[in-house]
Amino acid sequence: MPARPTLLTQLDNQTSQLYSLGWTAPKWDEPEQLKIAWMQRSLSAGQTYLQSQTAYKDLDTAIAVIANTIRDSLPSKKLSRVQFNRLKRQVREIISTLTNLNPRWDYETQNEDLELQATILNKRREYWWQTSFVDRVIKEALQWAILGAGYVHLVWGNTPFGNNQPDVVPRAFGLSSVIPDQITRDGDIQRAYVVHICDTMPLAMAAAAFSEAAQLGKIVPDRMINSATGASSAGPTRLVANWVAPIFRYLGMGGSVDTTMTEVNNPFPEVDVYYSYIADSSVNESGAELPINDITTGYGERATTTGTMWDYSVPPIGGQVPDGTYTVAQGGMGEPQQMPNMRPATRQDCMLYPLRRLVIWTNTSVLYDGPSPWWHGKVPLVKFTFDKWPWQFLGYNMIGENYSIQAAKNSLDRGAVDMMELRMDPPLSFNEQEYSRDSMEKMNMRVPGERTPRSGLVTNAIEPILPWQSYELPQQFIPVRQEFNNELDYLIGVQDFSSLAKLQQAPSAESIDRLLQAAGPLVADFARDMERSLTDLGYIFMWNVLEFDTTAKRLRILGRDGVTKEDFDFKPGSLIPDVVPGLPYDAPLMRKGLLHGAQFAFNIAPRSSFNVTDIQNKLFYLQLWRDPKNFPIDPWSLAKAWNLPNFGEPPPEATNMIDRWKAWMTMITEFQTVLQIQQQAIAAQAQMALLQQMGPEAMLQAGAAGMAQQQGLTPSQAGPGSNGRPEGRPPTAGAMPSIEQKQDLSGGGPRSTVTES
Repeated sequence: MPARPTLLTQLDNQTSQLYSLGWTAPKWDEPEQLKIAWMQRSLSAGQTYLQSQTAYKDLDTAIAVIANTIRDSLPSKKLSRVQFNRLKRQVREIISTLTNLNPRWDYETQNEDLELQATILNKRREYWWQTSFVDRVIKEALQWAILGAGYVHLVWGNTPFGNNQPDVVPRAFGLSSVIPDQITRDGDIQRAYVVHICDTMPLAMAAAAFSEAAQLGKIVPDRMINSATGASSAGPTRLVANWVAPIFRYLGMGGSVDTTMTEVNNPFPEVDVYYSYIADSSVNESGAELPINDITTGYGERATTTGTMWDYSVPPIGGQVPDGTYTVAQGGMGEPQQMPNMRPATRQDCMLYPLRRLVIWTNTSVLYDGPSPWWHGKVPLVKFTFDKWPWQFLGYNMIGENYSIQAAKNSLDRGAVDMMELRMDPPLSFNEQEYSRDSMEKMNMRVPGERTPRSGLVTNAIEPILPWQSYELPQQFIPVRQEFNNELDYLIGVQDFSSLAKLQQAPSAESIDRLLQAAGPLVADFARDMERSLTDLGYIFMWNVLEFDTTAKRLRILGRDGVTKEDFDFKPGSLIPDVVPGLPYDAPLMRKGLLHGAQFAFNIAPRSSFNVTDIQNKLFYLQLWRDPKNFPIDPWSLAKAWNLPNFGEPPPEATNMIDRWKAWMTMITEFQTVLQIQQQAIAAQAQMALLQQMGPEAMLQAGAAGMAQQQGLTPSQAGPGSNGRPEGRPPTAGAMPSIEQKQDLSGGGPRSTVTES
């Protein structure tokens, strides 16, 4: 095995030996203790990087502000300690506005054969969004983002909602739980060499999640409970305080390093489980094809990839791999056979971990070391930030940098309360010959009916030290305090989001334009940042559905519309077709899935992430619908713009707005034709019923008129009375026929006649 590179610096001897572990992760077959030592060294480097960020330095202060636990040191207990947590109220308002999400997003494909799958993906996303409370998880991530950065973690698992059915499970992680190592200057966690996700679990949960390792005694708590004091204490391998200890043990040294990482003391033992995603670029240099199961280690089911959705083999460097095409050749029995054409394997083909390497570990054991199971090949995290700048990975802490204004305002408020207290109970001077100190300390000028004796020999025995005018609030107090509030609102941007909140309350049409103008550029900026994060969320969700969703689950959620022809080919229950262009028939399902999923795109309409930022677009669509003669718009496009549920789907062949408009016009024409036929049938039935009531003579006249019409005779040719109706304008059947009594001019008395419109 080649020697690992060492870092040549002027660091002290201990630190230099730490870096003798190397900058790349140990290979899969190296000792477990070396892997743990390297992971802890990498974790420490990532924590040092986080602690260098401005937002991290303000983390404790910001949490204390939200909890309202900051208490200024005051010289006297009698001074006012009033404080108004305006920052917390502003942050809650902003986050509540931002989590009212209703983005217009869609999965699309340019492959016409896959349009049904794109429709299924859109329906699955809507179902998942509505049933998994994703917006509440995003709210937690935004609460962390106010402090710098928050993350939504998306993996396939058993959801706690519904019937505990497997689905994409969202979880929120804070900035101290996601630790990148060797990250690029742009702060993209997907480009970091390692990203550690710390998932702190109660001991019982960790033992249940890794039952095989727990049975072997590999799950050891990092924090224990002192039975005598009840206080939480660090275990022998607690990472927060002694992360260097295992490394020095491996190197045969001793030492420890203290950190400032915030810890929550819980009254039960906990285990820190780390999921470390490594951009391991190792290739197969063995000279033979290598099944990925051969280099996967772990306990129980986690020790194998056989039969999983990420089961694959790795060709060797210099080997031959199929190029996806075939040549017809003569077989052994004289029958033609398709022989795959081969090409030299590239380095990309020979990567051991094309989807990243995943190491699950604790401070005492490696629980899993093998390929990442996620087809998207990303760290399964979506990052949310509020105040992102290129040179700050975490962005800026919006509470920490604005707390000074709130502190100044609180100081003014305390001064105002103190002055009112002084007006009611001012400092006094007294003559000790007239009053004892004990009696003065017991006397309270604010108590009604307070009495104290005096001799009257001394004038002004009690008098205030300062005149009452000294305790009047200055005229500048209210304007200055209001200016502090205005400045704090302006810096946080709460006024912009207040306009959004008003728009969400469905205001009248005449006030919409004014509110849209009041929503400043911050709203558009936040909307675009949210859309960038939601795009990542949509892609990760799509890949999980393509990889793990089954026909049974889609049938349960979407009915028969959730089934495609791919469900009935060689791999039942999967959206991945048996034959994928560019790959041989016997290619692993994982490699087929990667090529198949690349045919889908995910788009979010700009500025549509908030429920009302696209109100102008909605009004625009409505105006087009009001004037269909000048613009061909269909109702499906209007319903989509206005987010109308259960409107129905357009015909499958209508793939654009013009086609949908034509389909809509055809539907209207067919519907109007059916209505006319029904109206004519109803009118004919009503007329026949009236004729039956009039007697046989009227029916004979109507029959004669019908025969004349069939023979093509005019009313004059048919003779008097043969048409059954008077000459003149023909009836329009616009109204129901009626019977009228008319006077016979020949003197025969009144007669009945049928009148039509």
